[in-house]
Amino acid sequence: MAGAGTVLPRLGGGAPARPVGDPAGLLAPAPAPLTGALPGACGCERGGRGRAGLATSRRRRPVRARVPPPTGPEEDDGHTRPRQDGALPDPARRGGARRLVEPVAVREGETSPTMGITATHRDLLTRLLPGDTTDELAVHQGQFHHVVIGSDRVVCFPRTEAAARRLPERAAVLRALAGIDLGCRTPRPLFAGGAQDPDEPPYLVLSRIPGAPLADGVLDSPGIAEAVARGCVTLLSGLAAAAEEEKARAALPEAPAGAWQEFAADVRTGLFPLMSADGRERAGRELAALDALPHLTTAVVHGDLGGENILWETAGGVPRPSGVVDWDEVRVGDPAEDLAAIGASYGEELLGRVLALGGWADRATAGRISAIRGTFALQQALCALRDGDEEELADGLDGYR
Repeated sequence: MAGAGTVLPRLGGGAPARPVGDPAGLLAPAPAPLTGALPGACGCERGGRGRAGLATSRRRRPVRARVPPPTGPEEDDGHTRPRQDGALPDPARRGGARRLVEPVAVREGETSPTMGITATHRDLLTRLLPGDTTDELAVHQGQFHHVVIGSDRVVCFPRTEAAARRLPERAAVLRALAGIDLGCRTPRPLFAGGAQDPDEPPYLVLSRIPGAPLADGVLDSPGIAEAVARGCVTLLSGLAAAAEEEKARAALPEAPAGAWQEFAADVRTGLFPLMSADGRERAGRELAALDALPHLTTAVVHGDLGGENILWETAGGVPRPSGVVDWDEVRVGDPAEDLAAIGASYGEELLGRVLALGGWADRATAGRISAIRGTFALQQALCALRDGDEEELADGLDGYR
């Protein structure tokens, strides 16, 4: 994941587009030129490269309960509309060979109209993003998807076969969230494709949420840092309140008991053979800390609540949360997971303020946060191993070899 406030350059030269209503420059510039709409971010992960070496939160949870994609009548062509029951075409059911998007060699935060995604899928993107100029579209590379960012919607292309198979589940989760009052805006799945046409890559189109991540350096201002801390408390309090609603518990998976122990066992089996002796010793210490984690289900947990997934708008020069993206790992579980992600992205000082304001500044919570944060690189590496993503695997294991 790119760190909080990563600046994405405006394509075609010139200064980055400043988010509307942000004269103080508190928000990161919009990653693509806009056409009369509020700037926003995508509904897919905004993670970039180099995550294991950065204090960021993009570490995928490898063990959790799954939300099954809904079933319904026969799928349509997937290009312009969902099925009548709202379900989206499942790429895994498509006949013929799958054509996934080729990897794009970009550094963290880079975008370029000349790299493979927009060139290869120009006609498709023209249909999916009407009104946008294809050559000016920003392309962001995350751990699981290439994300093409339009003015009011985004297109997610899976990078691996496994990510393609998860697209229907991704859409199902977002549909479930739409019916729950989380206290924040979430992306809506609009339509999907690639399920019927073997010559078309699988993709998922989502609505674009207004707002942008925080710009680099804004937390140096005590007043802004206080506003951001209060905004994070508002988000986390809303997620905790949602877990008290029967509707949320019926719609969302619950973190299973023993998930951390299963994760530790999988790391030892799958990743230890790829580590040096020193790396195994380090990982062993990090995994041992998980033994003390209790099984808690007291909040709706986003699972990757880092700086690039929390979007902000400004009012009177003060940032306030406008929405949250990348809900793939949502479940009912331990709120310390989201607190760990906030600390990894925004820093220990801001996290301390969040804990104090929220009434969570106790030793037990701090211990859970520390233990969970210590697994971030291992989570990335294990998920990459399962997805066959050698680049992400190498990045996640960088400190263990």
